[in-house]
This record gives sequence, structure tokens and C-alpha cells, in this order.
Amino acid sequence: MVLGRRKLRRGEAAKGTQRHHRDLDSLGGFKLFFYLTDVDEDGGPHIFVKGSHRSRLLSTGRALTDAQVEAAFGTASTVTMTGAAGSRFLGDTYGVHKGALPRHGRRLLLTAQYNVNRSPHGPTVPPLDRRCAEVPDGLDPFVNQIDLAP
Repeated sequence: MVLGRRKLRRGEAAKGTQRHHRDLDSLGGFKLFFYLTDVDEDGGPHIFVKGSHRSRLLSTGRALTDAQVEAAFGTASTVTMTGAAGSRFLGDTYGVHKGALPRHGRRLLLTAQYNVNRSPHGPTVPPLDRRCAEVPDGLDPFVNQIDLAP
């Protein structure tokens, strides 16, 4: 499946999650990545640095350059995740990673995140109107909830 052909414009640069980074909100958690389009080497694959999730090197909270990552971890530990639409994988996104800038086409993916700690990107209070059961005393109602699809 191809969602429009797109060629990289001259001077177009990686930005946001297309640069190496760590997700500091996912400590003690993980993300599921699900490719909705075919992703090859030129289609913006997910790139992960093996072992970086166990290292505090480059834990700056800022975007990292390729040169910084290569100097800290080398090139042998870099894994490029390619695959057909429907491919999926789990990642500890505290580890250094990025979604490469697509050189053609568009990469479309779905992510789901599990956190032990609250994420700053989610709701600040549980959606009480969607909970299907009361939470026993002593348990955090935000963490121990079951959401039903509307």
C-alpha cells in the first residue's frame, strides 16, 4: 500500500522524532509500533540503538545528532526496523531511537504505549465516565482502569 509518493525536497531536514532521542516519559514502560504502510530503508524506518536503554549516556532530554549517537555507542549497535504493512515490534523507548526521515513515500504507523508512571502526554485525571468498575481502596484509579470502546 502506498499513500502518495513523496520525494525529499532539497534542504529538507529531520525534525522532532526524526532525530535521535529518548522518551523520558516511558521509564518502566514500552511502546508497540505497528506499521500501517510498507517501510523499507528509504521509507522512514524506526532506528534503535541496542543496549542504549540500559545506559545513561546521552540522557540529556534533548534531540541528539547522529554524530553524538555514533560517538557514544558506535555504529554496530544500530538496528533499522523495516517491514511490510502489518509488521509490529515492541521498543523500550528510553533507549536512543528515531524515525528516520523518509526519502520517498510516507510512513504511517500506529503506536500504543504502556507506562508504569503517568505520562505527561495523557489525561491528568482518569476518564471516570468510561470506567466499567469501581477500583478497590488503596489502588490508583488512574492506573487500574479498564476503558471500553465507545
